[in-house]
Amino acid sequence: MEHRRILCLRAMVVAGFVLTVATSVASQTSRPSTSPDDSTECGMTFLFHDDPRFIAGLRRHGLLRDYGYRIHNTGLDRRPFGERWIDSPLLAEARRSGRPFYIDRIAGGMPFQSLKGIEQVAAGVKDDSRFLGFQLHEWGNSPIHDYQRVGELLLKKGLPFSREHFAEYEGRTESPFFGGGDFDIYETVYRPLHTQKDAEEYHAAYFRRMSELTAGHLMAVNGYFQLYHTALKLGARNVMAEIGNQVPLTALQIACVRGAARQHGKEFGVYYEPWGGAPFGCPCAVGWSPWFPGGGNPDNKVMGYKIRPELGSSRSLQRRLLYYAWLSGARWCAEEWGVENYFSNWDDYPLTEYGRVVQEFIELTSKFGPAVPIVPAAIVLPRNTPMIDLRYVGGYSDQLYEMFPADEFHVRMRHFALRVLGARPHRNGFDDFNLTPSPWIGSFDVLSADAPADLLRRYDLLVYFSKGRPAPPARPEQRILTYTGTDDDARTCVEALRQPAGDVEGEVGCARAHIAGRGIMIGLFNNLGVSKRDGKETTDPEATRTATVRGLPPNVDLPLGEQFATRRDRDSIEIAIPAGEIVLLLIPGDQQMR
Repeated sequence: MEHRRILCLRAMVVAGFVLTVATSVASQTSRPSTSPDDSTECGMTFLFHDDPRFIAGLRRHGLLRDYGYRIHNTGLDRRPFGERWIDSPLLAEARRSGRPFYIDRIAGGMPFQSLKGIEQVAAGVKDDSRFLGFQLHEWGNSPIHDYQRVGELLLKKGLPFSREHFAEYEGRTESPFFGGGDFDIYETVYRPLHTQKDAEEYHAAYFRRMSELTAGHLMAVNGYFQLYHTALKLGARNVMAEIGNQVPLTALQIACVRGAARQHGKEFGVYYEPWGGAPFGCPCAVGWSPWFPGGGNPDNKVMGYKIRPELGSSRSLQRRLLYYAWLSGARWCAEEWGVENYFSNWDDYPLTEYGRVVQEFIELTSKFGPAVPIVPAAIVLPRNTPMIDLRYVGGYSDQLYEMFPADEFHVRMRHFALRVLGARPHRNGFDDFNLTPSPWIGSFDVLSADAPADLLRRYDLLVYFSKGRPAPPARPEQRILTYTGTDDDARTCVEALRQPAGDVEGEVGCARAHIAGRGIMIGLFNNLGVSKRDGKETTDPEATRTATVRGLPPNVDLPLGEQFATRRDRDSIEIAIPAGEIVLLLIPGDQQMR
């Protein structure tokens, strides 16, 4: 992905400041070509499942524009890791391809299986510049859940934490099971957790143990617990955010992973999970899934969850998350479930609705290429704050790590999420708690307390949550806000975020990005009014939201959603966006924006 890095660095002066496009281009509204081209650079590199039949279907529909490989490791296969992958032809082919690749899920979210032999696999890929890492999935909540299982399955029964008693639950593919490790993983990691600091040290010890096994080449993935700064400080090779219908506040997730990646000189990716809806389930358009040993028929269930084509989260959410991730600067995307969902059969490969969403996205982003996000503000974490618990911040729990009272930072962050990011309560079947209806959701990075001064000075607004006196502004125009959790703080923050060009008003989500050689792209997202219940996706006509974008030049183009524009004046546009829809505005040429 070095070619993309060079392209983006050439295009970017500083994200969050004046970005100037050197070439004025004519407005274009035609749909991009659908002809297959394996070398076309898209908005994000898709890391596709490596099955040759699946790749053939993607090629037939022109979906292999900019792609790599997801080497699928699953906890439902009982073979030790080395036995599966040391001599794997799939891994060898991924390496020969010259494309980016990673090994999916060595632990977390599924029944854990032995990592015996992973050191040999790591030795073979560690020097490959295209290798993105061994995905350590949900490494925040998995060891916490395993800690709770140790208590329930052993300690509460009067059994010691020992190899003998742990062995009963190792190698299982049915509940109850451990998801983050076996006794060999937890032997030196496990400890009683009495305080929040205990839990943080427990997480760090767990990560170090997994890092030892993989020669430091972990792809760290988080869901509820945002621990990207911790992962990179502990030597993670890369980071990616698991986005989807299960975790609230997607924009804050991406602010966390992007801020950590930027602070450590990395790119970042997203891991899309299509679970959700009501009843809870996941789409599966074909009777086959790599999650099952030998590719067997999932029989409409996995670990008790329903698997059917009509289930899972809405395709509206899938579409909005892809476009939001692109405008937010994600450089690669992988899918927790994907191969099962693109085609209704693998004979003549008819695209499903899921597949058509990805097809539209790839076609449009092939037209524009990578996006460099415009991020005018940074949240600066208090010192000794290694994580943000989105379960608490989103209002789904009143405890941190599911066991401790909230600290002052999290109390203030919950207020910030509600008043600035437009946090919504979780409602069964709805997805508006995920991407939320605030114009400011794309305005922040999350940095750690030890972020270097040259990084801090790049932002127009720095938001601190600790009681201490923050550093003075690095530039005369830079604003510093200590957020104490009042409505006045929220109003001050919002006023500081208003853009001199492309100022957005309305109950819509917004993300801005620089497109090299093209201009400034503004994405507007109506994140309200979509539900997925009993297999049926519905949109509420009453949820249409009007957005007004002011301070625009007269030659603004609408590459997506032009039909929703209701009024265009000399310097503004009014748009009535139906429930779940997206509008893209392109400010072409030499226009400037912070």
